[in-house]
Amino acid sequence: MENVNIQAYIDEKKKKEKKRRKAYKVILSGVNQEITESLELTNTILIPIPSIMLEVEDYNPLEALEYIIDKLCKNKQFIQIVDEIKIIQPCTLYIKWDLDKLTKK
Repeated sequence: MENVNIQAYIDEKKKKEKKRRKAYKVILSGVNQEITESLELTNTILIPIPSIMLEVEDYNPLEALEYIIDKLCKNKQFIQIVDEIKIIQPCTLYIKWDLDKLTKK
């Protein structure tokens, strides 16, 4: 009889987590690109986040949104101009900003 291989389970779990985080980073990169391209054109943006990712087994769209919002809020330059960030169902990020805040300081 073969012993239970806990290390294999732990390694597999870490591998899945790494793949999920990588997917969230790719989505964040796209969000950053869309915001950058929209900054001077408008002051609001709706960004759909994938509800499923077939290549990422444990993908969770709400966790992805939380990850993205967390990273955006940690961007000290961007957070200075943000008026509102919220999740609109289904899986859509709403962001409103005010570039005039940069000149008011």
